[in-house]
Amino acid sequence: MKTAVNTFFTIAILLLMAVPAYIWQTHEGLWDDFSITENRPLERFGTYWTDLKTSIKRVLAGDLETAYEEYFVRIAERTLQEQILKAAADQFPRRLNLIEGAKAYDRALISGTYGLTAMPAIPASLDTDYFILRDAPVFLLEPKQPGYVGLKTVENQAKNYSEIMKAFPNINFYVFYIERVDLSPVNPLNPWYRNLDMGSSFDQFLDIKPPRLEVSSMKLDSFEDHKILFYNTDHHWNIRGAWKGYSIIYNMLSQIYPEISPKLEVQEFRAVEGVDFCGSFARRTLYPCTPEPFEYAVVDLPPYRTWVDGEETAYGKRDAYLRGEFNNHPYTNHYSEFFGNVVDEVFYRFENGSERDLLIIGGSHSQAVQLYIAAHYRTTYVVDLRAFGEFDFSDAVEEYGIDDVLVLGDIIVYGRSGWEIKL
Repeated sequence: MKTAVNTFFTIAILLLMAVPAYIWQTHEGLWDDFSITENRPLERFGTYWTDLKTSIKRVLAGDLETAYEEYFVRIAERTLQEQILKAAADQFPRRLNLIEGAKAYDRALISGTYGLTAMPAIPASLDTDYFILRDAPVFLLEPKQPGYVGLKTVENQAKNYSEIMKAFPNINFYVFYIERVDLSPVNPLNPWYRNLDMGSSFDQFLDIKPPRLEVSSMKLDSFEDHKILFYNTDHHWNIRGAWKGYSIIYNMLSQIYPEISPKLEVQEFRAVEGVDFCGSFARRTLYPCTPEPFEYAVVDLPPYRTWVDGEETAYGKRDAYLRGEFNNHPYTNHYSEFFGNVVDEVFYRFENGSERDLLIIGGSHSQAVQLYIAAHYRTTYVVDLRAFGEFDFSDAVEEYGIDDVLVLGDIIVYGRSGWEIKL
């Protein structure tokens, strides 16, 4: 009996090893390039065997140096092995089904563990800090402790603003802060945690910021505010939140820019027909998602042109979406597809009679609002420092003659290392 069991498991293990290898061999050239569910590119198998045979031929021909530089150095540095292992993981047969099964098992463990507690939300998965409300299909972030935004980082960012404003005294600098629920006093999970940030790190920034730096914010007055202004299934603000942010930013700009054109008026918020949105929280946890509508603002804008990374083209696929042309995969990143993906730079030129030029520095939250802010300037230059790592502020001023600078986002505006503005 023992021998039969051992034989069974040996055969099973050999099959588990052989079946993927067979599929990989027969799928040469048919690898998946991108996982919409995970919103990331996938590693593909390269021409490893062909490269090896070519290198062996070079060795036999006496060309050891070329063989080493083209192939064997990758083995010595372990980059080839790492690439093969990553490709094997990314191209594993039915990989997502296995992940979904593991997530379902995680949810069963979570339900058993949290079932007897009175917490208003439970973890959506074991490997993230995302929670989901018990009584509504709304994801939220776990409350953050003060160490999440380090005081030293806040001090460095305030110092960075001070230095750059001193170097360019004729430019107006503005900061707009979007309060996230995990850093706010309104998170319904706050009573279940101790020693939380709850806005204290932003208050520290306000205490030490340069006096001439104009700062405004969109804070949450209640958790209902969060549900209205942010997506239920995604970490971004929705168009209603972006429009509220635009209104606050407009009022801030108008204090120093009195000749600014009249504030834009939204005619209506309209859902894109056919889009059932399951955003980043649902995608990263694979928690069973209740799709939500994906809305946009109907607004009259002055004529304008757009350049993306130096090429004149539309930013985002708004027009295609309104024609009904979009990916129907349940985890499509509609926020970035509609409003625009992360790129180095976006450049707007509006025909509105303005003689002022604006620089916006921001992350993905800026994608939903930058067009409306740009409508009040002659030219607007938008930079995402995650993509444009070598951005030099002095060069931008010289090239575009910037009058105003707006730094826009969540904690990136005051307490995130890597978002300092380089002179």
